[in-house]
Amino acid sequence: NRLSARRTRRPCVAARTVWSWQPFAMHLFRTFALLILVLVTTSTRAEVLPVLEVCSVCRCLEDVDESTVAVECLGESLRHDQQRNNRLDLRGIVWPVAKDRNGTLKVRAYFADLELHYLPKLPTSTSLIELHFENDSIKSLLTEPFDNFRNLEVLSITNNALGSLDKDFFTAPNNLLKLDLSNNSLTAVTALERAHFQALESIDLSHNKLKAVSHQLVRALESVSLVRLEACDIYNWDSGDRPTRWQMLNLNRNKLTVVSATTFASLERLEALYLAYNEIQHIDPQAFEGLKLLERLDLSYNHVTNLEANLVLPEALTMINVAGNGMERWPFGKISQNLRILEIQNNAITDLSTGQQVSVIILNASNNRLDTFAGDSFPEVTELDLSFNALTDVPRNLGKQLRTLVLDGNPMQKVFFETEVPLSLLSLNHMPELTDLDAFSFWKLVGAESEKEQDCVEIRISNCPKLRHIDAKAFEETSICKVRLRNASGIR
Repeated sequence: NRLSARRTRRPCVAARTVWSWQPFAMHLFRTFALLILVLVTTSTRAEVLPVLEVCSVCRCLEDVDESTVAVECLGESLRHDQQRNNRLDLRGIVWPVAKDRNGTLKVRAYFADLELHYLPKLPTSTSLIELHFENDSIKSLLTEPFDNFRNLEVLSITNNALGSLDKDFFTAPNNLLKLDLSNNSLTAVTALERAHFQALESIDLSHNKLKAVSHQLVRALESVSLVRLEACDIYNWDSGDRPTRWQMLNLNRNKLTVVSATTFASLERLEALYLAYNEIQHIDPQAFEGLKLLERLDLSYNHVTNLEANLVLPEALTMINVAGNGMERWPFGKISQNLRILEIQNNAITDLSTGQQVSVIILNASNNRLDTFAGDSFPEVTELDLSFNALTDVPRNLGKQLRTLVLDGNPMQKVFFETEVPLSLLSLNHMPELTDLDAFSFWKLVGAESEKEQDCVEIRISNCPKLRHIDAKAFEETSICKVRLRNASGIR
């Protein structure tokens, strides 16, 4: 009977054991699930950012009619205690809105000297028309921080540390008019090659590390007017053969070595081309032939010691600069009669006999090796800089239109004008050999009318170490407005 009882009780014990663990297991599962839910909820809530009214932290300035607000978030000037470390989380920011429900508001936002490091996706605003980020330590951009700003016209991310742009950054349609990515560390701009710029007028990529410009980039920017690419280490340029609307191209301070007949052939609407401080050694005679609208050309400070005599310069050209190239002779063959400004300073030119009359009104020929000046070649010049040459006498045949004459630094012992010159300003500074100003030295000077003075001339004399004597009649017969003598303690 005991054995029977034992056999009868065992199933009951087993049954009780199974029955007692089922609710415990369910309770354990529910507790664990609840814990996971709490953790997930807590984690999610941690990412929910507090609403941050931008004008409570930054400075907001309204214009008179309250139609435009300038938001200025400038580093240590932030108004909130939490921003004293120059950090500002833009993800929860609330932009200003119009006070009148039916009114419209335009917002220009400036963020400078903030430790942002990257740009997140910013809250939507149809009022935002300008975004400026300067010196904010930005190293990267999310792929879509600006998708929600369909009215954005100006985007400027300058003086940061951008090394690259996501390839899809600008693929969405946009209404940007001005894009400034200057002073970063960009090595490639694939994002710009893939961009859809519908209204872009100017782009600034200067002071980056691009090294090369592809025809894909030129094509993507074909409707742009102003392009700045200075100081980008560019040595390879390919503009392709597709015409563009570019009007100004700045390639100063790069590493170009040759300008061929095709280098800029597709940029037929260019009005200004800047190539200063490159490493150019050769320019093809047809390099600028197709640039019919070109008015300004800067080739200064390269290694172009000699321009081809048959170099074709556009008829529209009004300014050309070839300073600092080590040229030894007059560099041009045929030159446009529309030319008004000519800069040939800091070369080694010994003679300016052009074989033609050049219609420039401003001529800078300073710091060359001129011992004479062919005034007949420049009959219309009004401003003439012949400083730091090898002139021992005042040039003759100076034009009747001359108003400013600079003779600083020439080795003249005396100054004497033999022919009539209608000047308003004469500069005789840093004359190392000038010893005397004799009687009637300036008697042929005829004062020229200016906006400030009538029929008189201003003469400046300073830092002439050997000048010891100025005759009492040195300025006789001359209508003087002013004589400026400086560092002339030894004069009697």
